[in-house]
Amino acid sequence: MGHIYKSLWLAEALRGKDREDARFFIREDAASADLVRGGGFPLEVFPNELREEEIVARLNQWVEKHRSAFLIIDHWDWADAYWSGLAKIPGTIYVGMDVPDGRFAHFDLAFQGIRNSLSNAEFTEMGCKVYKGPKYLMSSPDFLPYAGSWKYRGHLKKVLLTFGGTDIANFSVKVLDYFENSSRHFDLTLVLGPGCPNREAVKERWARSNLDVEILRGADCLPKYMGQADLVVSAAGAGTLSELALVGAPAIVLAAVPHQMENAEKYSRAGGVLNCAKTAGAVDKTFFGLMDDLAANPEKLSALARKWAGLTDGQGIGRIVAILEEHGRF
Repeated sequence: MGHIYKSLWLAEALRGKDREDARFFIREDAASADLVRGGGFPLEVFPNELREEEIVARLNQWVEKHRSAFLIIDHWDWADAYWSGLAKIPGTIYVGMDVPDGRFAHFDLAFQGIRNSLSNAEFTEMGCKVYKGPKYLMSSPDFLPYAGSWKYRGHLKKVLLTFGGTDIANFSVKVLDYFENSSRHFDLTLVLGPGCPNREAVKERWARSNLDVEILRGADCLPKYMGQADLVVSAAGAGTLSELALVGAPAIVLAAVPHQMENAEKYSRAGGVLNCAKTAGAVDKTFFGLMDDLAANPEKLSALARKWAGLTDGQGIGRIVAILEEHGRF
């Protein structure tokens, strides 16, 4: 659900510029639809039975009819049917988020975040102006007060567990093995995303564990809780990683899906995370040793946190809006 959150933050920033409200087009998903409607934005939902080529045909028809200033497409990867059918309608600026390699020709502007690397750069490729790197990571402006808020407390006690809006890998249950079998005491906070399909089953499983845990149903401001924890255990989504970087919180990261393995590898080299994302959907056996080591040597938390060193400043959306203003009909 990270794409939905990012798109909502961008839409809200554009609304603040007295723009006409953005219209959202999403595949059928109740949690995502609720988030968009909660933001008060117009919404069109594509039924799951629609094929990719049918969806992109409807998208083309809508742009042809309404000639919107921008068509902003936010997706990590698209099937070939999308690319072969996507038309560029004159008068509309096509903007891509996290565009796959070799697909820039479909767009006028592209914001790559950390898809390709952690280096900031601007260049033109296939006629598309490309902006990449942590400077363009999108996070809510509401998170800025929590920049640099993590503090070393001399121990590892409070652990925040957060595995994305849907927790599709069921990490909320899989990490239980360590905490149930550890002789150490931790104060745990588990965030269950709004799209978590088995929320009640997860709650029941944790209740049977007799662990000291606070379970939150979603968290509108995850950086607040990151700053309060001694350690974060999370999935390696780009949004979560950028929030960890903003707060300066140390973390152990897992991969719910394959591209998160790439994210974890990049950030483990340049930021304050320990990479436990060896296999998508699995809690690697190294997780147990990493937790034990940090608990026994909590000063390593401080060393990890220092590695963030201002990697991101939380101003990505502001930069993107300024670029859109420069190119569009504002």
